[in-house]
Amino acid sequence: MSTTICTSVLKCVSDFQTLIAGGLAIGAAVIGAWAVVRTATVPVLAAKAIAAEADRRRLRFFGSVLSQNLSLLVSRCRQAEGTIIVLHGGNHAVTDESRGRMRLETHSSLNDWEFMALLPDGMLRRLIGLQRAIADHNFDVDRAGTFAVDTWRESVIGRLRRISGEANALRGLATVLGRGDVPSAGDVNAPSIADG
Repeated sequence: MSTTICTSVLKCVSDFQTLIAGGLAIGAAVIGAWAVVRTATVPVLAAKAIAAEADRRRLRFFGSVLSQNLSLLVSRCRQAEGTIIVLHGGNHAVTDESRGRMRLETHSSLNDWEFMALLPDGMLRRLIGLQRAIADHNFDVDRAGTFAVDTWRESVIGRLRRISGEANALRGLATVLGRGDVPSAGDVNAPSIADG
């Protein structure tokens, strides 16, 4: 005895209605799950986009501030070098006033880890090296008595020139960040002043 299954479309639907209903239920469940996941991830993706935009704006602001500060640092290096040369020429004692003209400072944002964390690693390393060189310079200026010792004077002037050169190179990178661009990896990862 043979029974014929699906002799017509209606008979086929009638014979397999449970299986068809199950397949449609599974399909609906998959579509429903996808919709729930999609709905849940939209706010997360939007929050990430907002955070990325905020970081980009902070980096542009920080790049602009850093560029201006490094430009000022280059000028201060020239002023400090001139002060040393003038005081040495007259063999004058170093006073608190002349020390003040020779000391170098950086913007307080260079101590703000939230801003610094936005920088490329190589640039961050170079800025830390620059800060170390500035601290060494200020230490030498604070302990100076006179500029009669030529080796000390030449050493400090040489360091001022290295600080000025590094500050000028970093100023260029900061200007690129301030425009919203990304500096090249070769420029960012150049040797730090602390490396040599």
